[in-house]
Amino acid sequence: MPDPIQKDGTSAVVLDAEADTVSMPMWYWRKIVNYIIDTQTALKIAGAEKQK
Repeated sequence: MPDPIQKDGTSAVVLDAEADTVSMPMWYWRKIVNYIIDTQTALKIAGAEKQK
């Protein structure tokens, strides 16, 4: 999973405990989505290789 800690030491993910919400910038959402896509692709490739 992509690390939410940025180079300056702050977190890209912000918890608002009072409102019971978590917020994050769109660039971090894209990072998460790309991670999921890459992981699923790798698993599919590994599964196809295993079946050979």
